[in-house]
Amino acid sequence: MTLRGEIDAFPLETVVQLIHSTSKTGQLEVRASDSTGGTLGFDGGRLVAAISGDDVGEPALGAVFAVSQGAFEFIPWTDAPAANLSGDLDQLLDKAVEERDRIVAIRAIIPNDRSRFRLSERAARRGRVHRCPGAIGRRPAGRRGPAARRTDRRGPAPGAGRGGRASATGA
Repeated sequence: MTLRGEIDAFPLETVVQLIHSTSKTGQLEVRASDSTGGTLGFDGGRLVAAISGDDVGEPALGAVFAVSQGAFEFIPWTDAPAANLSGDLDQLLDKAVEERDRIVAIRAIIPNDRSRFRLSERAARRGRVHRCPGAIGRRPAGRRGPAARRTDRRGPAPGAGRGGRASATGA
């Protein structure tokens, strides 16, 4: 007998806790309406595996939990799936939330894997191009805003002290 449902009606965390509390062995398939998703493996109720596309382990766990609309189906097995996760359920759910939030933040900037990027002429002239992990949505190091750029070109902004910040002194 299988367990099926919609993620809108039964949040994934609730389904995972149900499988855990009933000590089931098998796989939970999660499919979004756009065919993304993945599979979670359980051994006697313990969450032991996650697979999503080419990802396994924690990245796959985050991808599965990033599915907000879609369907799930639990298929019981007699043998346990191969493990690629470790930790108790609470730790794994915390990791799933961290990975999901990371994926959601990336998808807000890069909507899908088919996005194409183009290197501007200005960036190409500058020479060295590098990737800045964790810098999504932040200014590159050394850029502090308009006052800092003005300081670089024409000296400090009016009323600015050291470092381009306005300062006040008591009289």
